[in-house]
Amino acid sequence: MQWRADIEYRLEHNGQVCYLRSVLNDLFDPIERRITITDEVEEQADQTWYQRHTETTRLLPMRETRRPLIIERRGFGGINGFDFWINIPLSLYATIELSRLRAIVSTYKLASKRFSINYTEG
Repeated sequence: MQWRADIEYRLEHNGQVCYLRSVLNDLFDPIERRITITDEVEEQADQTWYQRHTETTRLLPMRETRRPLIIERRGFGGINGFDFWINIPLSLYATIELSRLRAIVSTYKLASKRFSINYTEG
């Protein structure tokens, strides 16, 4: 019965942003539902972005355009190097297993789409 429920859940969700956001929040932040997905970095004056770098988290300096300056990003070709960004609150940093998150996103996204996982304050 559980297997059937899991398969039905997968069939009800697809790669659309609203469904992908729903799946990620159901699994990793079911109460507050703070995980968001954006097409590009939103311009917000008080937004601070973080990048996971091996075992440490580094604060990224902001450019004049209020977009983060990406440091040592593998395969990154500028702001348009990714098709969408997954924004995760910094408070969930220790609770989310990154390899599991990437596997779930890869299950639902289209094969040609590239994504980045970013940690944000808030």
